[in-house]
Amino acid sequence: MNALFVKTKSGVANLANGKTVLPSSDRVVVLDKNCNLILNESGDHVGKLFDKISNAVKPEKGKCLILESGGWIHASAISNAFISGKSGALLITAMNSDNLLAMFTPEEFSDLEGLRDAIVDDLIEFSEGNDMPKINWSEFK
Repeated sequence: MNALFVKTKSGVANLANGKTVLPSSDRVVVLDKNCNLILNESGDHVGKLFDKISNAVKPEKGKCLILESGGWIHASAISNAFISGKSGALLITAMNSDNLLAMFTPEEFSDLEGLRDAIVDDLIEFSEGNDMPKINWSEFK
């Protein structure tokens, strides 16, 4: 991919090597294939920024967990997917740092164990050489 520069609060970031894109209501994070941070931008403008990013950077076909938010996590970036005994939330952590990539709470999903099992099954499918299946998020609401 050619260079893909986006304006940030501190200057500019080249998202050409972005493999994981994590949007939320007030932040957008982009990571490379090794989970190194490329972009961590917050503020009122992140909705427009995510739109620009998602029009230019696409999830690698069959290799990403597509999130309900419209973002995605490259399967190779995932270290763990588990339900925290402390918070009761389903957490997905990063390969190189165990930093949090995604969190799904009992308030959002009534069947967190089912969601965890679906994610685990999808990751095992991927590790066996198959494409990552798509999660039907509404099944677990």
